[in-house]
Amino acid sequence: SLASSGNLTTLGIATAAPAQETIVLGAAVSETGKYSAEGMHTKNGYDLAVERINAAGGIDVGGTNYLLEIKYYDDESEAARAAELAERLIDQDGIQFILGPYGSPITAAQGGIAATRPPTMVATTESASLPHCQSPSRRFGKPRAPPPSEPWHCAQFC
Repeated sequence: SLASSGNLTTLGIATAAPAQETIVLGAAVSETGKYSAEGMHTKNGYDLAVERINAAGGIDVGGTNYLLEIKYYDDESEAARAAELAERLIDQDGIQFILGPYGSPITAAQGGIAATRPPTMVATTESASLPHCQSPSRRFGKPRAPPPSEPWHCAQFC
């Protein structure tokens, strides 16, 4: 789980006492199209993490307790649609934290948008080196060992 793996600690967030407020995370995942199976696995993983975090009382950020909630959109397995939805999450919905979709091309499209805006993006499933690594201070992802011929990019936390 996200909480037991220490990923929340990596982000400077610790599990906390009962939450009083809510942080809304945004995610555009593939609910339809060629990546729909993987997109639904991604969504199910996010939902499970939020369920467990909330069941444990939420998270503490700067002394204030929060529950988590996720606002979802279907990126239709299309990079251009994913980029549009990242803009919508940021500009219209006011989302401050974006959870990445499944797949490197779609993550790259969303990451390109998120790199130009204030939100933090957590890319959990991409595997290729991506252009959103240009702003690594606001992009987090899973570490990945490069092939022997490839150098590390953005410390692989993009």
